[in-house]
Amino acid sequence: MSSATTSQVRSESSVLQQIGTLLDAHEARDAILAIVQRLVDENARLLAERARRANVSEHISRAQLSFFAAAAKEVDEARSSDDALEQATSKLDAASKAVLDAADALRKARLEAKRAAKEAKRGPRKAHEHLEAVTNRIPVPPEQRQCPNCGSECAHITTESTTTFDYVPAKIIRRIDVREVVACRACERHVGRPAKPDNKVIDGGRYGAALNAAIVVEKFEDGVPLHRKRQQWLRLGFDMPYSSMVTQVETVADTLEPVWRALKLAVLMSRVMHLDGTSLPVLAKKRVAHGVLWGIAGVNGDERVAAYTYCSTGEARGRPDRRSGELREEGPLDLLDRRVGPVVLDASNLFDPAFLRHDIIEVGCNMHARRYYVKALEANDVRAVHAISAFAALYAIEDELAGKSPHEKLRHRTEKSRPIYEALVEWASTVEAREPPKSNLGRAVAYHRRHRVALMRFLDNGELPIDNGLTERLHRRPAVMRNAALFAGSHEGGRRAAIISSVMAACRLAGADPFAYLADILPRLARGVAERDIPALLPLAWRRVHGAQSLVTVAEMTRFR
Repeated sequence: MSSATTSQVRSESSVLQQIGTLLDAHEARDAILAIVQRLVDENARLLAERARRANVSEHISRAQLSFFAAAAKEVDEARSSDDALEQATSKLDAASKAVLDAADALRKARLEAKRAAKEAKRGPRKAHEHLEAVTNRIPVPPEQRQCPNCGSECAHITTESTTTFDYVPAKIIRRIDVREVVACRACERHVGRPAKPDNKVIDGGRYGAALNAAIVVEKFEDGVPLHRKRQQWLRLGFDMPYSSMVTQVETVADTLEPVWRALKLAVLMSRVMHLDGTSLPVLAKKRVAHGVLWGIAGVNGDERVAAYTYCSTGEARGRPDRRSGELREEGPLDLLDRRVGPVVLDASNLFDPAFLRHDIIEVGCNMHARRYYVKALEANDVRAVHAISAFAALYAIEDELAGKSPHEKLRHRTEKSRPIYEALVEWASTVEAREPPKSNLGRAVAYHRRHRVALMRFLDNGELPIDNGLTERLHRRPAVMRNAALFAGSHEGGRRAAIISSVMAACRLAGADPFAYLADILPRLARGVAERDIPALLPLAWRRVHGAQSLVTVAEMTRFR
């Protein structure tokens, strides 16, 4: 038996022994132990299934909620007859019923949407008309052109065609720029020639902007390390040294620095700001240091923008450069010092000094609050299902409000969400008075009660979100890059990773093609752009001009600018 299985068996036996000791004098002792045994067995089955599927999601199915809710109710009734606890539990039972009904309605709506999508796909398929069409004519072989009955030559009557999507490997071209030179033969005093094509990041360099864009997009957006990218290009017959790839990444990051500064300013000036961090290991002085990429996102109605900053430590403020004293890295407090208005984040003590000011508002993340209850449920405490059911009901309401105006969101939240949340807080306060503070459920209710003001702020403002999921979802790409590359090469490399990751995240939120975007703006930035013109080059503004899908052709890459 493995160590994990042994510890699980011991924990299950401990639960049964503790409940049996508590119910020694209870007349329904055997019945209650049978219920708990059924709960333990079902929980073991669910844990085994979860481990088998390697599912990291916190989603709990309707069947699981129903089972745990029934078990939690029976355990609560057996353990205590306290009127206040029963009253709070009954309110959460109503929330559990509401979430099950909402889940059913949401499931039916999604099924209808899938059916409608399938029906739409049965019509003419026009989604791929922009792809190049290559006609492959297949004539009838000469030996089959004679009639097998009479031996006459068969005549052409019609053709049959089918469409197949196939793959042609990418290619790297060797572009030769040939410029015409003209001269005046009359006076022989004038010679004219066109300007050189301005589609390089490094003047006089060998690599075009589109090649640079391909390197950084595949590294920072797709998670392809540079040495693996070099192997891919070797299969195409092009050998680019690894050191040259590193130089191109550094050059692109330095060129994008004005855009990076503008992105950070746009986030800090937005109506709602999100803040969250993700780790970035960095090789410094022959050891791996634990740097942090701090992701920030700004929301202005339907428009969203994002950026990253790098901090060499997990501290609240970045360390200045030792030689120049310049602050080349930013921690969360450095960002919040420049912010006025609501900020959505978790309850880390790193942020506490910022909220001593009166012009900045803390908005809590209910995703974090819910996560504590999920951990309690995973530790076999079925009472946590009451809170999880309430959160599921709240998120079902948020799904219904997607796309609605802030005024409509506020009205629905006041009518539907507030009663559920108030019942949840009342239940948490009742449990906190009776629960050991170091238990999993004790930590969950303590966190919830301690930060309830910030966690409930979304109920008072239709523009505020229920959680900080926007930045947490943005962290997926840096996580892929981190797992593929293991670590950044230096603290300066971490800073450059923040610059390029900012542009990638901003393109993702704006719906802009990052390759087309970089291939277009990198030569402009390399020539030099005035500070006042930088906002027009941000991904959101660029997408308004070029559209979401701007496929860059060879002709467009080589055009004169």
